[in-house]
Amino acid sequence: MIVKIRSARFEDAALIYQLIQAKAEFDRRIGAYSGIVQTTVEKIQQTIFSDRPFAFVLLAEAEGSI
Repeated sequence: MIVKIRSARFEDAALIYQLIQAKAEFDRRIGAYSGIVQTTVEKIQQTIFSDRPFAFVLLAEAEGSI
C-alpha cells in the first residue's frame, strides 16, 4: 500500500471538519472529552486557508481514502 502525505486544500475543509467531529466522538467514548465541537467548515476555511494561516493540516491518502 502506498501512502501519500499532502497539504490540505481549500476544498478539503468539509473533510477536515468531519475528521474533527470523528475525533471528538472517539474522545467522548473514552471519557477524554465531554464538550461540543465549536468550529464550522467556514471557520476552518478562514483559519487554515487565509493569507495568514493559524494552523496547517497534512492529510494522509492511501488507496484513494484519507
